[in-house]
Amino acid sequence: MIDIIAGFLRSVCLPRPLTRDASGLVACDVLWELPTEAERSTLDAPVDCSERPEFLAPPPAGQAQRSANGNRLCTVTQVPVRDQRLTAAADGWYYDDFSNERLQSCTGSASQQRVAFTPQAKPPSGVKIKLVCLNETQHVVDADSAAVSGVERAASIGTSCESSMLDAVTSVDPDSRCAVQRSDGTIDQRLFCHPRRNTCVRSCQTERDCPPAWVCDTRPETLFETASPKRPHGSGMCVNPTCGS
Repeated sequence: MIDIIAGFLRSVCLPRPLTRDASGLVACDVLWELPTEAERSTLDAPVDCSERPEFLAPPPAGQAQRSANGNRLCTVTQVPVRDQRLTAAADGWYYDDFSNERLQSCTGSASQQRVAFTPQAKPPSGVKIKLVCLNETQHVVDADSAAVSGVERAASIGTSCESSMLDAVTSVDPDSRCAVQRSDGTIDQRLFCHPRRNTCVRSCQTERDCPPAWVCDTRPETLFETASPKRPHGSGMCVNPTCGS
């Protein structure tokens, strides 16, 4: 989990990359912690989510509606990104790993990516920002694997296989980003690109097909999510039971 709280921020630099799903979103929530009504006279900030309904909404039922200090919390709309551009004319926050501005904002960071806001959604003075990412990527690398020629790095469980619009034109198979060449020259094709999560996962039929202590997830919802033209009935995939599916 990543949990960053700061006052009056235009962007938040992140310590590690995130992977977008098929809709161009990352598995994170950005919250505004609003000032109190008593502080309103000295701050140019809302005190209720309904004051900026174009990109603010109360947290979903079952989640905290107020901070530990008693201040109201609001969920900020996430704007999807595909092919290094915003795909919707909407206000809110977005995962920025492509702009020139992020290179200036995140200088000195080991990984240069950030949470950024559209112009109308930049938090005003008095608002605190809370970023919560619940699905940290899991990585498992085979000890005897090496990168396939033409691939940037050896694929593993959790490696990003994010596709672009250009892939459809060039007929690039996202599964090819998950191929692994072993030291004996054979190609390991047990990994495939999860259609929704855009990460490499390992196919399986039983636990014997998975890394030690992992389990084979063959639930109907998993088969539905992993279905594709190559796998019309979906595929089981290996998951770490201590981290959830």
